[in-house]
Amino acid sequence: EVLVVRPGTMTALALGFANVLVQEKLYDEDYVVNRTDLPLLVRLDNLKLLRPSDIAADYQLAELKNYAVVMKPEDMPPPGKQGVQHIPAALRQEWGDFAVWDSQKNAPAPVSRDQVGNHFKSTGIQPALNGEFEVTLKDGTKIKVTPAFELTRRYLADNFSPEAVEEMTWAPKESVVSLAKQFAANNGKVLFAVGMAGYI
Repeated sequence: EVLVVRPGTMTALALGFANVLVQEKLYDEDYVVNRTDLPLLVRLDNLKLLRPSDIAADYQLAELKNYAVVMKPEDMPPPGKQGVQHIPAALRQEWGDFAVWDSQKNAPAPVSRDQVGNHFKSTGIQPALNGEFEVTLKDGTKIKVTPAFELTRRYLADNFSPEAVEEMTWAPKESVVSLAKQFAANNGKVLFAVGMAGYI
């Protein structure tokens, strides 16, 4: 497959492919849930990530098992002697924890940095990727939240339809759709060659 596109529009082309994959649900949902930040809830009042401490005044940060938290950076052993990643307590506070919408309980659920990849399945949480939900903040205010995936889906739909991508890149809209579907059908086996020497 060869597409000759307008110079400087490769990013738009890639987002056009992404739009087809997302709108037609050709993506790997298990990968998105377990290995990306796309299930995390975003507050629609300020577009910041929802934190469990936003909705529960007495929320305590989860104890991390895949990290060693030290009070002072100088207490860290040299990198070669660290069995797990060491982080200062101040950084742990800055990280905080996150929230997803649990489709089983129809409520927000806290998640930590430990709960990614294969570790996530042990939580029993089933994060929603789409939808808009209402949560009550600890001060009683009600706000709308949505998964980052939903915001991404809307952005792609609003800006990178095959027709819009054709106009931006000069790549035929039929090719945008066709190639995106081929990418989905050949997951992990696609070489996306850019120009003469670059690769995506």
